[in-house]
Amino acid sequence: MPKAPTFKLFFHPSADGKTPGRGMAEKVRLFLAETGLKFEDVAVDDAQFTEMQSSGQVTCGQLPALQEGDVIYEMPSAILEHLATVADSLGLGQGGNKYMGLPDEYTKVRAIGQLADEGLRAIKPWAKGTDDAPADVETVINRYFNLFQEILKLNDDDDVRTDEYSYGKQLTWADIAMFEATNAACEAYGISKLRPYVKLKEFHDKVAARSRVSMRLSNRKQGIL
Repeated sequence: MPKAPTFKLFFHPSADGKTPGRGMAEKVRLFLAETGLKFEDVAVDDAQFTEMQSSGQVTCGQLPALQEGDVIYEMPSAILEHLATVADSLGLGQGGNKYMGLPDEYTKVRAIGQLADEGLRAIKPWAKGTDDAPADVETVINRYFNLFQEILKLNDDDDVRTDEYSYGKQLTWADIAMFEATNAACEAYGISKLRPYVKLKEFHDKVAARSRVSMRLSNRKQGIL
């Protein structure tokens, strides 16, 4: 079996300049935790970020970015998809789980992952209490929670012997993205936002209970979004 690579995750720090800001990077950390892939968090200040852009290390104008060897991957969904490919090639999924999904599911999984990314950016849980927070945040949360719930309903085959996530029967990178969008919104605005969405709450609690995800949730600094 090939040796698992080690990654560097570049992120914007929180107000103390050191604690990893969750933002759009936390879904990557959760996926790395789920798969057991090793990584180093690297805080990037404004001057360092400007240099990364000037040197061409970062071309999309935002973080997070993930470094593997000499290659830097950008944009959260693309990063997660790359990590899923790595994890599957190393056979890291429990019970043969494929984090990319099955080959005929890739496009649908990608669409769900991009929707989750869009939802997190729209809700902006990290902006709560600032002028940058959406004025109609309740409407925004309900819009995406309803979309997530309907996706889960469509994928449920009513067979209690099988686990279903957002598409097919694999836990995919898109599920981690959808979990983080849901979890971050609830941490910012309260778990009560999730109660009307029974399927989404079941999904959220099932992913949160996975051993490595649960450990990540327990060990990260609380109150940082």
